[in-house]
Amino acid sequence: MLMVGQVVSHYRILSELGKGGMGIVYLATDTLLKRRVAIKMLNAKHLARDKDAHFRLLREARAVSQINHPNIATVYDYGETSDGRQFIVMEYVAGEPLSKLIQRKALNVKGAVEIIGGVAIALSEAHCRGIIHRDIKPSNIILSHRDEVKVLDFGLAKIIESETLTLDGTSELPNTFAAKTREGAVVGTPLYLSPEQAKGGPIDERTDIFSLGSVFYECLTGQPPFYAHSAIEICARILRDEPPPVSKINPAVTAELDRIISKALAKDTSKRYQSAREFRADLCLLDFETIDDQLESAGRTTAGKKEDGKTASAQEVDTKLQRDPSTNEDRSQFVFFLEGFQKMLSGVGSLGKIVLAAMALLLACTAAFVGYRSFANSRVPELPQSVNFQRLPISGNVKEAIISPDGKYVAAVIDAAGKQTIQLTELATSSDIRIAPLSEKGYRGLSFSPDNNYVYYLEDEIETATLYRVSKLGGNSRKLLQNVNTAVTFSPDGSRISFCRYQIKENISVLMTANEDGTDEQILATHSPPEDYVLDGVGGPAWAPSNDVIACITIEKTQTKTQMHIETVNIKDGSLRHINRQGWYGIEKISWLSNGTGLVFAGSESFSNPAQLFLLSYPSGDVTKLTNDPTIYSTISTTGDSGVLLTVKTESLSSVWLVTIREAGNTVTSAANQSVGVADIGSLFDDALVNARKGIDGYHIWIDNLTDGKSSQLTFVGSLNYQPDVSPDKRYIVFVSDRSGSLNIWRMNVDGTNQIQITNGKYEDTPQITPDGKWVVYHSPQSSKNGYIWKVPIDGGEAISLVTRDAMFPAISPDGKMLACVIWDPNIHSSLELQVLSFETGASLKKIALPSATKKSINKLRWSPDSAGLIFVNDVDGVSNLLVQRLDGTVPKPLTDFRESQIFDFAWSLNKRQLVCVRGNITSQAVLIKGFRLKGKAVPINPSS
Repeated sequence: MLMVGQVVSHYRILSELGKGGMGIVYLATDTLLKRRVAIKMLNAKHLARDKDAHFRLLREARAVSQINHPNIATVYDYGETSDGRQFIVMEYVAGEPLSKLIQRKALNVKGAVEIIGGVAIALSEAHCRGIIHRDIKPSNIILSHRDEVKVLDFGLAKIIESETLTLDGTSELPNTFAAKTREGAVVGTPLYLSPEQAKGGPIDERTDIFSLGSVFYECLTGQPPFYAHSAIEICARILRDEPPPVSKINPAVTAELDRIISKALAKDTSKRYQSAREFRADLCLLDFETIDDQLESAGRTTAGKKEDGKTASAQEVDTKLQRDPSTNEDRSQFVFFLEGFQKMLSGVGSLGKIVLAAMALLLACTAAFVGYRSFANSRVPELPQSVNFQRLPISGNVKEAIISPDGKYVAAVIDAAGKQTIQLTELATSSDIRIAPLSEKGYRGLSFSPDNNYVYYLEDEIETATLYRVSKLGGNSRKLLQNVNTAVTFSPDGSRISFCRYQIKENISVLMTANEDGTDEQILATHSPPEDYVLDGVGGPAWAPSNDVIACITIEKTQTKTQMHIETVNIKDGSLRHINRQGWYGIEKISWLSNGTGLVFAGSESFSNPAQLFLLSYPSGDVTKLTNDPTIYSTISTTGDSGVLLTVKTESLSSVWLVTIREAGNTVTSAANQSVGVADIGSLFDDALVNARKGIDGYHIWIDNLTDGKSSQLTFVGSLNYQPDVSPDKRYIVFVSDRSGSLNIWRMNVDGTNQIQITNGKYEDTPQITPDGKWVVYHSPQSSKNGYIWKVPIDGGEAISLVTRDAMFPAISPDGKMLACVIWDPNIHSSLELQVLSFETGASLKKIALPSATKKSINKLRWSPDSAGLIFVNDVDGVSNLLVQRLDGTVPKPLTDFRESQIFDFAWSLNKRQLVCVRGNITSQAVLIKGFRLKGKAVPINPSS
């Protein structure tokens, strides 16, 4: 049946991408969401002779749909054509298969390591979810044009855990689609089978590791480790022979790399890598100093050699096995399900882009290092084989942590029962003491004195903080300075400190120096808008070991963008210089290396990327990414010799919950789904949940069906699309987007079409559509225009100011008559209060003080359905619940009774019968990185990385 040009469901078939043993892959357009997709469809002839084929296709769809990972092609949909052919719709990955890269001899050693590491990351994610791929081969691995390693074709996936799948309400396939092959059957592609697959024996995660080892071998040699002219002979070699060491064929391969590949190809599963994570960890620790970066001296990767001396690529052997009639007898003794993407995505890829696949290798590599850029005529950091990552057993939720210069102590800000304290831990004994009292205001900005005897810290005040000093042994703290906005840094001799301060009257930020006891303050440099020093307290300046410059974090805000820089201030003449080559979305903490050749820092390149650790060389400005995983690194400090680094890793998990409102005020709560990455809830209607969640390219708006589990992505442009709200008539969704260069309010149809910008300010957020559907109310702190809360026609137009005081979290009552918001008085610490105004006139109708616990946790306001009360989040001892505050001023009453976790966001369903909550936990832990040291000569690294 010719499918090109036809429409299947709402997908228009454009062209054929490739054919496999059981199906065909097409390129198609999603006519609703206007995006290109790949559709895998069962071959009608194959389906006629294999009654279980549709189960295998559904198994693939279900297997991959359980995984949301940047190294695995996403499954969007599953369906059936009018003639009964099942199909799955998945992410279209434009790029080049690894098989083509191998055939073109386009890989050097580093490129191969990076790509194989990316596959290992994908397998680790799949294995964690109980899914074994079973058909890892070069044609199932794509290097996309966006420089991402993607694993495709889970058609042979085996799911370990048990469940039952009902296809039509009557027939069931037990034991997770069980992939029930007859005993002794071989599942997979011959060249990359594991010994246990070749024997038809039981398999587990180590099966995929063997196959990946075979692919790795081929990447480095140009030939598979067990090639032959028939399936029978291939399996015999897999079971019997040991392939020659890779270094015998490719002289650029080191002994350590030989060992890694040999271990991955161990025939005995107990001697093989026991997990993809373990395999990846060894790859991360490879010492590339001994590997010639460009391989010119050793020559390019050599092609495989036949016994007669002629070259034979894996693709040639694999193709012969599929089409040569002489192999039919051999193949009849095995069952090879050769489906998928063998001809898919043959687009052009560049060698330079392969290097960037290192980001995929590092993703989820839990703070592993891969190497460092060369510093001209200077010393640079080196990753020794003994590098070690150690989570510290510090009880409580760590908000900030630093290590002492001598490496013996760690000071940390700990959340404790809604308050904060500072704890000092002696690493040798794991003993700890509290060195600062419990504070409701909060602590930040920790620093050790160079002699290891004192901890300097900030206690929050109104828009600023007070600097204190306390002995590492505890005791009374000494108040040093007021109006300090950052952590302090010390001169090399410890006699002076430096910090940043905001001077309100002059509207400038200044870099200050003072004696170590706070006396003799002096201004070293100043900034005024559009660029200022970052004044968040945790970060701050860093005094160079050479004593000639101080590095600072600055933030530049223009009409079109906001970006951060690392700037050096010359101590003698006050001259300023940016040392980073491009702006950053966020920089949280900087720390000099002890030899002054660079700084390590925690930061993020864009909003969609979590903060990671980086190395910035000085003075060249080259940047090397040290970590790349899904967690957030919020700070960094080093010992005096830079031999040990300390960072704080933050992880979050969330799920969507429904709160059903019953009569007499009772509520029933239930989990709706585990939605990884959900940030904001828009609304629930007809079992469709509109939400914003994080993906590989930023935050986007999605619509999820809670009944059948299907999801559709609605936004694709920009890195930040969030805070959706649905109109009462279910026609529109309004949301915040950064696609125009600043945060503005946008509107689209509920199916994602017709996306238009309706506001044009510098910063706008928290949009909400009025009950009559005519207006969008939002927050925009444009005090120069005399407004904080605004309204704009839903079709766009002139905005009208509603609230001129410093207000946030606007909420319109269901009857459309009242506007509620949270008002902040900058002259009074923690002075948040609820205020209710007339939506028509703006007159104040009611003021209600917020509970003290609510002031720290409030993130949104919503009205009760009867317009007589307001609902908000209240957090007590780290556990969030929803409270209802009636307008009559009575004591707020709990709406939920959760005993654990936090509420990140909530919204009403359109029928006002259910509240939808995003609940989860955020945990932070201090992590030591040991074995980091400096060496005397430059280390080459790929110049385009």
